[in-house]
Amino acid sequence: MGVKTDPKVIGDLLATCGQLAGMQEQYRVDSYAIRNLGLKDLGRKFYPKWHQALECHLNRIIKQVFAFEENPSYQMLPAQSGGDIRAMFTRDLTALRQMFLALCARRKAAWDLRADYVPDLYEHAIADVQAQIEHIERWMRLIEGIGPGGFVGALVEV
Repeated sequence: MGVKTDPKVIGDLLATCGQLAGMQEQYRVDSYAIRNLGLKDLGRKFYPKWHQALECHLNRIIKQVFAFEENPSYQMLPAQSGGDIRAMFTRDLTALRQMFLALCARRKAAWDLRADYVPDLYEHAIADVQAQIEHIERWMRLIEGIGPGGFVGALVEV
């Protein structure tokens, strides 16, 4: 028999599942787009790794929802396609920043409700999302500093 918890905790966990799954799908779409632009090394460099990190967090949260004897049913936003690399990175960066803020708020809410180890689920996801944000910000600075014609090689090296 599982453990019951506050419905807000469940709602927050399911909202997090939707965000994580949505970002995973966005990474998949962007990876294909980057590869189709002829930048295979760049497309393979970071999206699969980050996709797997988010999938790991998603699976942990789903297991926790099952432990609370709840249905892990969630909704995610559709992935967007199109645009150049700068547009893709900007879109991903915006989505990651929104997710970061939401995860921090949900972690605090779980602590406030004394939801045991649920905040730990958020803590690990927050660390991965923060690392992804920092990486894309670094790439965006490279794009701005190097210009549109020469940034691809620099990104692959980072």
